[in-house]
Amino acid sequence: DVTVDDADVLAADIVESVASVDESLLRRWVDGTRIGRQDVRLAMVRGINGGSLTPLLAGSAITGAGLAGLQRTLTEIAPHDAELLLAPAAGSVFKIDRDDRGRRTWVRMWSGSAYPRERLHWSRPSREVVTEIEVSCHGGLQRAGRAVGGQVAVLRGLNGSRVGGTFGQ
Repeated sequence: DVTVDDADVLAADIVESVASVDESLLRRWVDGTRIGRQDVRLAMVRGINGGSLTPLLAGSAITGAGLAGLQRTLTEIAPHDAELLLAPAAGSVFKIDRDDRGRRTWVRMWSGSAYPRERLHWSRPSREVVTEIEVSCHGGLQRAGRAVGGQVAVLRGLNGSRVGGTFGQ
């Protein structure tokens, strides 16, 4: 019975934490200027991209509690960079589940591209081939011809994958 609630980005402790690493937000906060949700979100993106801010997310891979917030954070706030596409494919498994079509391996793509019929270079020896890819987008999953750095994707065909497993560098 796990529940995960989204934090309000306008909560004083969150604004203070983000303002501590973002000069423009700090200036507005100290001056007493009204700060909106979008102001805090943009400052979060700057902080995450610059490496001065790390979001903390909680949830359960077993029940799926918190998964919606994780997907939203990764797609809306986490960095997206064209250079990620030029690097070799790399990612990590954060959830494994099943649906009516079989086993699904949920991965966070850190860089590069993964394609159907491709063998990924796992941290442990594996001869498994990706058979299908779906990427997370607003409203759910969408079948795709590839998954790229910065995306959350579901890869099928990887029966030996484990939560915490990685591929690439």
